Amino acid sequence: MGDQIFRAAVSVVSNAAEGRGRGERQERQFLNISLGSCNEVIVQLGVCGVCKLIPRSTSRDLIAKYKEMRGWLESQIRVLDGEEGSDEAEDDDTPF
Repeated sequence: MGDQIFRAAVSVVSNAAEGRGRGERQERQFLNISLGSCNEVIVQLGVCGVCKLIPRSTSRDLIAKYKEMRGWLESQIRVLDGEEGSDEAEDDDTPF
């Protein structure tokens, strides 16, 4: 389980970074992959907490951080879709 979480967590940041600065279509594609990996981490952390592989409080704290990251990814996708203006987000707005 730890290896799965590690790979998905690396995928979240790697795909968001790789898509940065590419054309909008490719950036959206990479952000969607990143979003899927983020959701995967959230589910896996929940399973770890329920199965007592990690303390439930740790699971909840980490899930909250990944939900925050998920919100950022969703907002970036909305920007690319033209739903929240067309300006690119500042680099220092990145939660990671």
